[in-house]
Amino acid sequence: MPKQVYVITGGPCVGKTTILNDLKKKGYHVMHEIARKIIEEQQATGGDILPWKDINRFQEVLLENHLKHESELPEEIVFIDRGIGDILAYCEVYGIDPPKDTHKHGSPPRYHKIILLDQLPSYEKDDVRKEDPEMARKIHESIEKVYRKLGYDIINVPPLPPEKRLQWLIKEIRMDTHQ
Repeated sequence: MPKQVYVITGGPCVGKTTILNDLKKKGYHVMHEIARKIIEEQQATGGDILPWKDINRFQEVLLENHLKHESELPEEIVFIDRGIGDILAYCEVYGIDPPKDTHKHGSPPRYHKIILLDQLPSYEKDDVRKEDPEMARKIHESIEKVYRKLGYDIINVPPLPPEKRLQWLIKEIRMDTHQ
């Protein structure tokens, strides 16, 4: 497992992809969102492992894929788009039982810190992001609650313009890695 894995998380449409792409441009190692990859692959192949068709199977496949990708991360500071706690949060919001052993896999010390991006003033749906703003808010709140319950330290990132948000986050990480 890498020395320091930071989970970039928050509800849908909080700017995770933007900040991860910017971190990658700055030379950091990033792991993009597994759920989006699964959804896009299923849509392209006509598959039905989609959260709006079979949420239970989707969460099982998501956990399996997430664990596989995390096991391949390098020994350095890494930023990942969502963590195992996000699976627990989505299951909570949708009222389903999480896949077997999800709590065990998501518990500390798996991640160094959780970086929670505060919600942005605007919200956009797309072919993968189908939640309305109210559901996005519920998911966001559940994610924060789940990671706190698991015992993780959370860094809240305010809704700033992308470049300022990136600068703010890098400053926080530098302070964190020099403690």
